[in-house]
Amino acid sequence: MGIGYKNHLMIKRLILSIVLFVFYNDITAQKSTKALSFELGKTGIIFNLNYDQKFSKFGFRVGVGSNFDKYLKAITFGGGLFYLMGKEKSFFEAGAELNYLGIEKFSDDQKRGISLVYPNYETKTFLANINLGYRVYSKKLLFRIGASPCVTKNEFIPGGYISIGLVL
Repeated sequence: MGIGYKNHLMIKRLILSIVLFVFYNDITAQKSTKALSFELGKTGIIFNLNYDQKFSKFGFRVGVGSNFDKYLKAITFGGGLFYLMGKEKSFFEAGAELNYLGIEKFSDDQKRGISLVYPNYETKTFLANINLGYRVYSKKLLFRIGASPCVTKNEFIPGGYISIGLVL
């Protein structure tokens, strides 16, 4: 089961847009805080690696992730924007993201308990999700926790995340 030409082209455009946005903001940023973080969550137990950049109250995040499962493999990548409300180092975070989610099943005869990825069937789709959570910065660390429900073209997927990262 391959990715169709339209989806393949859309993925390339999304990646190019994210890369251009990152470089543009890096060049034009006056005072910003950058972080590289490890995140657990979103659509189940998926391990994500994110690059995060904050300018005063706004910022963006791009990331990639996988569940590293042997029989039901999930990969995700994408990015989004966020707005911060708070003072100094502690913030309420509200944001929106667009992520690609690809789930492939490699074995039908494996009996498993509860699936740690949602949805737990083969799919290749884009997810629009919102992030509502708490974010705190220390001198060298970034910590985030929150809810991140997703919407595809035909279903609602509940989600959440916890993240810790290094301030660069």
